[in-house]
Amino acid sequence: MSGFVLTGVTLLALTIGGSIVGVALSRLLVPQSWVAALVGFFMLPGALALGLSLWWGLADFVGLLKLLRGTIRSRSLGRSLAEQDKVGWPGGRGVLILASEGVCFVSGIVIALLSKQHELAVIGGYAALGLGYGVIVFLLAGRGLFDGLLWEEPVGFVED
Repeated sequence: MSGFVLTGVTLLALTIGGSIVGVALSRLLVPQSWVAALVGFFMLPGALALGLSLWWGLADFVGLLKLLRGTIRSRSLGRSLAEQDKVGWPGGRGVLILASEGVCFVSGIVIALLSKQHELAVIGGYAALGLGYGVIVFLLAGRGLFDGLLWEEPVGFVED
């Protein structure tokens, strides 16, 4: 199975599986609420989308800073780009956990307001779910599963 297909299947499983888990949990806590079901449906896929966007945005920002620093030091954009290629993928994938934790924590607050269960237990449960989901996405990103979605060869740059 090619890397692109594996990445697509994994993203599909994370998205659909996340929606199923979110709706099931919200229906368990607040059976008659369509608002809770809607929050549950978008919670984990939203955390995935936010986390990947933040991670890639952070990677672009750090890469730009490194490129500017290298260009200033070497006074050559071509040499700086060649050095940038040697560095590889920048870190920062920890934002995947933070995004998942944040989205699930806010969702837990909404569900806790709608639920008759103890608020701290509901919020804590949702925070734990966010931590678990974020760690799974973090580990998948560490295996390089999402690298092929964004990075391409630069087009239009000419070396010195």
